[in-house]
Amino acid sequence: MKTVDVRDFIIGNVTPYEGDESFLAGPTENTKALNRLVAELSRKERENGGVLDVDVRTVSGITSHRPGYLDKAKEKSSGCRRTNRSNGRFSRSAASE
Repeated sequence: MKTVDVRDFIIGNVTPYEGDESFLAGPTENTKALNRLVAELSRKERENGGVLDVDVRTVSGITSHRPGYLDKAKEKSSGCRRTNRSNGRFSRSAASE
């Protein structure tokens, strides 16, 4: 039987970083704009008592919906999984310039 020693692999291949956070960059203007949009949509959902819109025709699954975007021009990752800005809940998406 073949085995994989994950602990041994990690110990042999990970080098701890002991510096500070000075190498990290702050959020980009696109990220800030998207964050404001997410905050606004979240506020609207709370005021509405829940989601703003729901797709009742599509059975949900891992491949049932195409990628959606809050603002595609500002997003550099795959975006949020939704069909439009007001269709169901959304998750924050990593975006950078």
